[in-house]
Amino acid sequence: MQRVWSRFRYVVEGRSRFCCSPTASTSVRFCPHRSEYTLLLNNLENAIALDFHHDRELVFWSDVTLDRIMKANLNGSNVEEVVSTGLESPGGLAIDWIHDKLYWTDSGTSRIEVANLDGTHRKVLLWQNMEKPRAIALHPIEGKIYWTDWGNTPRIEYANMDGSNRRVIADTHLFWPNGLTIDYASHRMYWVDAKHHVIEKADLDGRNRKAVISQGDHRVHVPEDKRCMLQ
Repeated sequence: MQRVWSRFRYVVEGRSRFCCSPTASTSVRFCPHRSEYTLLLNNLENAIALDFHHDRELVFWSDVTLDRIMKANLNGSNVEEVVSTGLESPGGLAIDWIHDKLYWTDSGTSRIEVANLDGTHRKVLLWQNMEKPRAIALHPIEGKIYWTDWGNTPRIEYANMDGSNRRVIADTHLFWPNGLTIDYASHRMYWVDAKHHVIEKADLDGRNRKAVISQGDHRVHVPEDKRCMLQ
């Protein structure tokens, strides 16, 4: 099972559906169509990025104050450090649920790294021509990694999950592309630009780029079959 739509991660469990989302000091799990939510973790310092591994019932998040990547069970128990050294600003995080890998971006070290889910076998995947990598999204089925960079030359790029075959997808009309997600069903990507106040979408190769929501447009409708996906 996998999920779409920015930092909010959706999953289907039988007929029920839940969403995990971080705020600066808490992590919550809630049902998108009801006002129900469960507080998973609180008293966090500055949680920024979040993803989860449904089959292993684990939630992962990064903290840019502590410069740590953490994990816990989906019920909030058994909190552990996964990566605690060599981080400066780990603002993006994504889970490869097929190969059980953890990927993250760090705008302080200008790197994208990968490790096992327990933090072992850590490897710097991409570092050359990196400025401030921010959001990150994975397509494990296709073996691709996508990320945003909001340095002096803002852009969105992709590469194979081993770091090879790196390509620029978009590098115009971008300023602070700080959110990115993949719609696996429609083979599209969506991203947010915090400076231009816009949400855009494009094919996974960058073609057919189009603004979905721009500043002042509050009419948001996400079709039911696009919110969640069963694999």
